[in-house]
Amino acid sequence: MKVSLIIPTLNRYKLLATMLDGISVWSSPPDEIVIVDQTPFVMGDGDYPDLSDVQRHIRHIKVNFRGPCKARNV
Repeated sequence: MKVSLIIPTLNRYKLLATMLDGISVWSSPPDEIVIVDQTPFVMGDGDYPDLSDVQRHIRHIKVNFRGPCKARNV
C-alpha cells in the first residue's frame, strides 16, 4: 500500500521546513508528499522557494485560489 501525505498551506515556509525535517525521520515515511501552496494567491506572483528540492518524493504545487478544501482536492 502506498501512502500520500497532502499538505495544503498558505505562506508557512519555516513551519513546512520544520515539518518536512520531522517527517524525514519517521520510521515509515509516506511514499509521496504533496504540498498545495496557496501563497501566490495571497502575496501575488513572486519567487517563492520550491520545496520539491528539499527531499525526494515531494511535489510542490503552487495554485491561484484560496481554501483548504479546494487545495486538498487538487
